[in-house]
Amino acid sequence: MTDDTTCPKDCAGQDDDTVCESCKRPAYNDTTTTDREEAARAATPGPWGWFGYAGGSGNIYLATIGNGRRYVMDFVRWGMTGAAPRFQVNEGHGGEMVRADRLAQFVVGDQSIVGVQNRDGSVYRSDIRGISHPDARHIALNDPATILADIEEGKRKDATIERLREAAKAVVARYHMEIMSDGDTHEFLAALKEATDEA
Repeated sequence: MTDDTTCPKDCAGQDDDTVCESCKRPAYNDTTTTDREEAARAATPGPWGWFGYAGGSGNIYLATIGNGRRYVMDFVRWGMTGAAPRFQVNEGHGGEMVRADRLAQFVVGDQSIVGVQNRDGSVYRSDIRGISHPDARHIALNDPATILADIEEGKRKDATIERLREAAKAVVARYHMEIMSDGDTHEFLAALKEATDEA
């Protein structure tokens, strides 16, 4: 990122594939498990669910299923044809729903600036790179591809644990876990290592 007020390629409005390095937004999926764990712990406790009324001038929102149905995200009209999500700030009964542009983090300029109301001259474009709210960050970091990768990794670990368990069972069955001499113990441990290495 850069704090300069000029861009060498005039990248405004271009796709991330064509912008210069100083204007390129970070990839949300370029994160560690620790990043995602921290985001989850900071987010509104779940479970979450969708609620609302879909007829007429209804309102559809994401909220907690328990805990007094605390709002996570809803949507409001923005301009003549647009809409924007809102997120709850200030926990408890005094919580206020704040429109996302007031929590925006910008692609260019001073990276500590949050919200359109706080922009200075360094933020010469309105493109955003994120929303400074725990629930917004949690949603962005847990895209389908990331969740599916987690599931596959869990399946691989479960399969490895099961292979190791079966290998250990086979070795134990072979030696019956009887009282062994030192030589027997050495042989048993060698056989167990061989079995687990193959698993």
